[in-house]
Amino acid sequence: MDDQTKITPDQATKLNQACIADKLRLLNRVITSLYDDALSPIGITTSQMNILVVVAKYGEASPGQVGTWLSIEKSTLSRNVRLLRQNGWLDAIPGSGRSHTLRVTAKGAEILNKGLPLWERAQNKARSILGDSGVKEMARIADVVRREGRL
Repeated sequence: MDDQTKITPDQATKLNQACIADKLRLLNRVITSLYDDALSPIGITTSQMNILVVVAKYGEASPGQVGTWLSIEKSTLSRNVRLLRQNGWLDAIPGSGRSHTLRVTAKGAEILNKGLPLWERAQNKARSILGDSGVKEMARIADVVRREGRL
């Protein structure tokens, strides 16, 4: 590699300090692990809890609706739905052809009820890390992204 194709330490430092993706990934890892740790006593992850919450919100929802709302890749959603179904927390109701809708079971509702206080503790810890203004700004940006379909 000649000198013209090398990146200087100053350039690397500038990129590292300015990279928005790097900062978001760091925060995502920290906050997600906080919620995952909080929910671990009931055997559910943050992603799985979010799926249950979205399905509970709609009463019944297609996997496509859940995936769109949570902006989850199809394979990730399928894997989590399979685990939720294996645990008896989610039912798949057959529709026409290969389609189906999802519904939270009584066991799933129980997990949501057990998870709520655990989630609230994690939420408070996340708020202490991000600050009230950080949480409000993050929610505002997420709303804009969803409204404008930038997923």
